[in-house]
Amino acid sequence: MDNKRKILVVDDAPINRIVLKKILLDKYDVIEAANGQEALDILNKETLDISLVLLDLMMPVLDGYGVMAKVKENETLSVIPIIVITGNQDDGSETKCLQSGASDFIKKPFNSEVVRNRVDSMIRLRENAILINQIKNDFLTGLYTREFFTESVKEILQANPDKQYDLICCDVVNFKMINERWGRELGDKLLCTIAAHLKEHIGTVTEAAGRIDSNTFIVLKEHSGDHNEAYYREDVAEILEGFPVKNITIKYGIYAITDKNVAVTDMCDRAVLALRQIKHKYGATFWQYDDRIRLQMLEEEKIVQEMEVALKEKQFKVFFQPKHDVKDNAMIGAEALVRWRHPVRGLIPPGVFIPIFERNGFITKLDSYVWEETASLIRQWLDEGHQMIPISVNISRMDFGAMPLEEYFPKLMKKYNLSTELYHLEVTETAYMDDPEEMVKTVVILRQNGFRIEMDDFGTGYSSLNLLSDLPIDALKVGMNFVRENKSYDSNKGILSFILNLSKWLGVPTIVEGVETKAELRLVATMGCDFVQGYYFAKPMPEEEFIDYLDKHVRLNGVAQPSDK
Repeated sequence: MDNKRKILVVDDAPINRIVLKKILLDKYDVIEAANGQEALDILNKETLDISLVLLDLMMPVLDGYGVMAKVKENETLSVIPIIVITGNQDDGSETKCLQSGASDFIKKPFNSEVVRNRVDSMIRLRENAILINQIKNDFLTGLYTREFFTESVKEILQANPDKQYDLICCDVVNFKMINERWGRELGDKLLCTIAAHLKEHIGTVTEAAGRIDSNTFIVLKEHSGDHNEAYYREDVAEILEGFPVKNITIKYGIYAITDKNVAVTDMCDRAVLALRQIKHKYGATFWQYDDRIRLQMLEEEKIVQEMEVALKEKQFKVFFQPKHDVKDNAMIGAEALVRWRHPVRGLIPPGVFIPIFERNGFITKLDSYVWEETASLIRQWLDEGHQMIPISVNISRMDFGAMPLEEYFPKLMKKYNLSTELYHLEVTETAYMDDPEEMVKTVVILRQNGFRIEMDDFGTGYSSLNLLSDLPIDALKVGMNFVRENKSYDSNKGILSFILNLSKWLGVPTIVEGVETKAELRLVATMGCDFVQGYYFAKPMPEEEFIDYLDKHVRLNGVAQPSDK
């Protein structure tokens, strides 16, 4: 394979071209042009392949000065070094050439050693500059890389101690989906469009812009007034003006630099943290960093640092929330839920730690722990002579990819000698959306092994009717938000009514979560709900309280033991 660099020799005198070609041909590929216009045509056609131009000044059609002027106007061509070849001994012409864009000179008549050394040195300088530029600039957008942006910000802040600055981070929401749906070429075009917009809106000396992740950008701008939704929505509209796809969401996170002693990397992280607060929040375009976010970040770090120890020490406890029959209030089952009983901080609500574990993947370890603990307790209660009802455990969307569930649960039942009639599985509706075919396949196998499958949080996802009709489910659980939102007793109105009617069409019973008042119980009963779960009957309770509650409210020998509600 020929890896020789290409050199373009431009001279109207054939003898000069022959001489230069003979000097350079052993090391370089030499292309010839007889005038300036021919040279420009070649440069425009082979821009990326030309390493250097040897350019005569006095030529017909277009002289050397004309070539340099055209090259200077073109950002891509202007990086190619030009060595002027001239017989003119006037120092004034050299100055003029340097001002026009020349990098060096070679005098006629040619000295072979001088020509080779000058060409070698200039190409080496250019290639070193390219390597430096690759470190400095992002290859796609031309903005600073993360590392160079950080250094630039540091220098700008040091040089301008009296100026106020903001770091503004912007991110394309669901960029991966844009690439998958419209193609990588359009995705790259969007990134370049954003980069061009940022370049237009920053100063060249006292401000800077960088690309710090695949679809995340950041700019250092002088503070120029309060930030508001209208400004950033207008900014998004300006970016997308003329872009072929319009339903694109861009969001911003802002960190106002109040302490210039903070490490620049930490400043950037704070801008990113501000953006993360609204990345999936509908209607919000920007968010400013404040101490609340910092405290939240510290809280998350603390939880992450302690989670492994907490699992090892069994600080996580399984709580149980009963399920009741709407017809006679008898207890017919329960759901296993996890709580963190911290030795110092007390009971940590699941809303604090579950989202963190879902983000970092620890949720799969915690879920496995809960499954095992639940099976162990059921076995213990059976051995103690308690009449048991089915307990359901939750399977998160991450669990499907982390382990072969169709093998795990049958082994768990065998380990504790349990019947699947006492151990039900709850799968959230949104879990089916990641990889419907694979998840349905897993659930089908579990159901064939005797497990009862309940679809949790139904109505919060986007299941199609076709998918619903194919899903192997035994019950639908409706999220508590529908109870809160539907206050009408008219069974023909509201989303809740639609879901309950849909469950009848599917031939599966329904469990409504979040029932807190007698009025709500009456409402869901008139709508045709089968079972309920919520504070009206009982809050989630630890194992000691639960077994007492179970003994009082479970059906005995088919006869309902109603709640005292």
